[in-house]
Amino acid sequence: STPPGVRFEENVRDYVNRKAKHVAHGRPVAGVCRMRSSGIDVLQLADLLLGAAVYDCKYAQGLVKYRAKLKMLAYIKQQTGVPTFVGGYTDERINVAEYGG
Repeated sequence: STPPGVRFEENVRDYVNRKAKHVAHGRPVAGVCRMRSSGIDVLQLADLLLGAAVYDCKYAQGLVKYRAKLKMLAYIKQQTGVPTFVGGYTDERINVAEYGG
């Protein structure tokens, strides 16, 4: 629980809503909740997928080349059927958008 007077979650929500107004398609973040990600499987999965998308973009720009991460990226792309995350990718299960900014 959050101690009285601490507004961390509200501050994060308000900051994200102000900064992401142009990409949120009019749908503001309703709430923020802190949690330990190591205990939440779906957050671990989301972290892997987000990391794969970011790493694919970095690799395409020649910024990284770690063999273990490339193997993980190839595995994730093969399992999801995503040829590349670069430029974004959308199908009935996955929706990755690329925003410049």
